[in-house]
Amino acid sequence: MLKFITLLWLFALCLATGAAFARPEEAPNGKAIAEAAKKAKMDTKGVVVATKGEKKAKFTPADVPHDVTEEHLAKGMFIGTVEMSGKVDRFPDGRYHLFVAKEDGKWHGYAERDGKIVTRASHVTLKKEPEAKVMKKAEVSLNLFSLRICFGRYCFSFGF
Repeated sequence: MLKFITLLWLFALCLATGAAFARPEEAPNGKAIAEAAKKAKMDTKGVVVATKGEKKAKFTPADVPHDVTEEHLAKGMFIGTVEMSGKVDRFPDGRYHLFVAKEDGKWHGYAERDGKIVTRASHVTLKKEPEAKVMKKAEVSLNLFSLRICFGRYCFSFGF
């Protein structure tokens, strides 16, 4: 009986610390991204709009603390919402939640809609900027829909 109680206690400890049966670099699912987006506070002052002909993308970043760490970002984070119109490459018109995570040592970006991941970024890079060069606003390009967004010193570039 003592062994069982000890094992049960160890299992509970592992669950409490997040160490049991879960890989920290696991791919997210659409429902988890949608749930994170619902809970997030948005930075409405950081909205960026890009247009190219009839194509339009409006990006609203999540309100991420400027002292966020790379380790926190690597575990996976909802980073904002993009609203597309005008048949932007691989994005039917609508609103998408964007999420970033590190899996198997590489950065990945996801676009979720209606609880499903609809597309993955073709490339994601992370650059840590010097403290003096902290960006506050995102940049959006509609050439192949690319996005550059910075949270504190960490700047992500996405290509979809």
